[in-house]
Amino acid sequence: MPVAKEQSLIGMTFAPGSLSQSSVKWHSVWILKFLHPMCRAWTSPTKLSLIQSLVENNPFDGTYWKFTASRKYLRDIVHRLVSDRYSAGKEYGDYLDVLLSEERNHNPKEIEDMLMVSLLAGRESTLGTFVWATYELCRDPKWISLLRKEIETIGMESDVIPFKEAEKYHVHRAVLFETLRLWPGLPKNARMAMDDDVLPAIDASNLPAVKISRRDFVLWSDYSTMRNTDVWGPDAEEFNPKRHLDAHGRFVTPKAPKFHGFGFGPRSWYGPIRVI
Repeated sequence: MPVAKEQSLIGMTFAPGSLSQSSVKWHSVWILKFLHPMCRAWTSPTKLSLIQSLVENNPFDGTYWKFTASRKYLRDIVHRLVSDRYSAGKEYGDYLDVLLSEERNHNPKEIEDMLMVSLLAGRESTLGTFVWATYELCRDPKWISLLRKEIETIGMESDVIPFKEAEKYHVHRAVLFETLRLWPGLPKNARMAMDDDVLPAIDASNLPAVKISRRDFVLWSDYSTMRNTDVWGPDAEEFNPKRHLDAHGRFVTPKAPKFHGFGFGPRSWYGPIRVI
């Protein structure tokens, strides 16, 4: 389709009077330049469909700049928090202390990134995990009794468990990880290959090697793989926190990649894996 028609479509999708003709032309050229390196092999209808989608969602309504400003505001707070904690010279027994205590986390920028992810992406996933945990506990009430017994045995001085004492609650942690195994916060995921590669064959499952080309999208389901009976045994579909407890009833953190509720590899969400 000629560029003029694509620009005409873009001009029509904006609200009347929202942009001048010169602004519409500038935005049109910007979109086409942005898409060009990614769209060389696409047909014109494909380009047109994507452009129409971009404009109908109006990326020029100020949302991006509001988000950028809000992110910078939050980043500045996190930066001050980490800097002050480095210079404080004392421990507070909280999540940040755990991150700072790790030898691999001597880079303040990496710790700031972890906190940003927790603040921006941790709320909904945490709420979702509590909902699914409640669902599974209602289906198997004996674990509610075991949770209560653990609290009574340890004894709580207040209604709030100090963060540094969370590791004492082995049954609670087992219930949490079993919930995340069955109901991961990210039930599916994807990555784009930056270079050509080959996924090795899995002889035990009669799966051949798979060639991956640069810019291919590789998709997988954490929900499915963590319910795979070949990995977790014949009861993989069942809620069984006991699988995360040793013979003495102590919690044993499941190892990646068998468990990948927080991702796996260099792009994994390291903080929760270490802290929980």
